[in-house]
Amino acid sequence: MTAKDHNRLIGLFFLIWGGLQILGLGIAILVMLGVGGAALSGAHSRDAAPIAAVFGFTTVILIIAMILAIPAIIAGLKMRKENPGAKTWILVAAILALLNFPLGTALGVYALWFMFGDQGKSFYSGGSAGNSFNQPPPPNNWR
Repeated sequence: MTAKDHNRLIGLFFLIWGGLQILGLGIAILVMLGVGGAALSGAHSRDAAPIAAVFGFTTVILIIAMILAIPAIIAGLKMRKENPGAKTWILVAAILALLNFPLGTALGVYALWFMFGDQGKSFYSGGSAGNSFNQPPPPNNWR
């Protein structure tokens, strides 16, 4: 595979992975809010505070997890457009993906392998890293 193929594939994987993360976490937030509301409506006044605290804390954690999925979407979009500014977003998204075993870990390792490999360095540095093909030939009159 060429560097461009790897870049497009990783970008697509980041978009899919980030989208699934946001979709799943959005559903989980709605479920937590629904269950929390149902639990609070049937609770006595002395039991309401701990129930609200638990469901509120869980909802905040889910929202933070959703925010941490956003770099994957941004990295995927920038990679698909072959934007040179994607490098930072790719590294952030790959490191965050490493925390999600097993699929996120595989995606993070693949993205880091590409970015720190010769193909990724060459692709995101304008083609000059790791080879001498972009250098001009020596002049004809040198000795």
